[in-house]
Amino acid sequence: MSLSLALGIVLSLAAGTLIDLIEKNTAFPPGTAYSFIFLGGFVAGLFGIWYMSRIPEPLMKKVTKVPALDQIRSSFHDENFSRLIAFLGAWNFAVNLAAPFFTVYLLIMLDFDITVVIIFAILSQISSVLSYGMWGRIADRYSNKSVLRVAGPLFMICILGWTFTTLPTRHLLTIPLLMSYTILMGVSTAGVTLASANIGLKLAPHGGATAYLATINITNSLAAGIAPVIGGMFVDTFKATELSLTLNWKSPGAVFAIQTLDFQYWDFFFVFAFLIGIYSIHRLAYIKEAGEVEDRIVVHELIAQVSREMRNLSTAGGLRYMLRFPVLKSSRTAKAEKDAGDNERPGEK
Repeated sequence: MSLSLALGIVLSLAAGTLIDLIEKNTAFPPGTAYSFIFLGGFVAGLFGIWYMSRIPEPLMKKVTKVPALDQIRSSFHDENFSRLIAFLGAWNFAVNLAAPFFTVYLLIMLDFDITVVIIFAILSQISSVLSYGMWGRIADRYSNKSVLRVAGPLFMICILGWTFTTLPTRHLLTIPLLMSYTILMGVSTAGVTLASANIGLKLAPHGGATAYLATINITNSLAAGIAPVIGGMFVDTFKATELSLTLNWKSPGAVFAIQTLDFQYWDFFFVFAFLIGIYSIHRLAYIKEAGEVEDRIVVHELIAQVSREMRNLSTAGGLRYMLRFPVLKSSRTAKAEKDAGDNERPGEK
């Protein structure tokens, strides 16, 4: 996942730059840049299929054939797995209700160029790449559900936070807020993606992983497909809708107003996604998984790991780590050679 995202970062930045360069050149008809990008994606996809066809895979053992629909239907008889399906369905619906409008929000509401939008996306992807290992260690030490109980609410709080980037237009804190939300959403997305995939495999019985994973993918796809359609149906309804809250101060010497809340247009989808996401976290509580611990333990572990990474990135800490590695390596090698010499029999070389 980290390697795929790292490659995606480079390609996204290149594609965004290409779009800006070609679209600003009047010599090319509109849409030329997107045509090149779609064609490049098509060619890359063909190479991917070719390489996949060359991957060796051992043959599966012969088993009694059961119709696919019967296998999927049987997975719902597992009460614990059904709770996981309810969580994943609500979660994916919430995410995909808001996600399609992030780019539109940046382009129209905040009037950013496509390059700036791509930079925000890259920032989120970099955060995900750097945090996969951290979430993986926490999931291995505790449980996948513990990761979801921390990463899920963090992601939903960030979605709600997008509504405060305009009050009612761009303000001084718009870019700092966006950068903070983008980084935190990248970190939380990595945790949710990793843990939700792992918990599905963990809850699947031996020999029934195919049906269970198929059920998960069908649920995720339905939720991810229905949410944008519903959002698109109501997008025009909220275009002329606004909900605001203003604090007014009047005194003999001064009169001023402070805008504390302003929901308009796409902000309503962010609020709805937040509420549905919180409901999905509620459904997560009913799932049983071995090794789950309290949220505060995971948060403490998360803070500790981030602190260690930050120390390694600092000048002193990073230099100390670089110097410590060859010293430890040489000392261990010397010790191993000494032990090997001590274990030699007389006359042996």
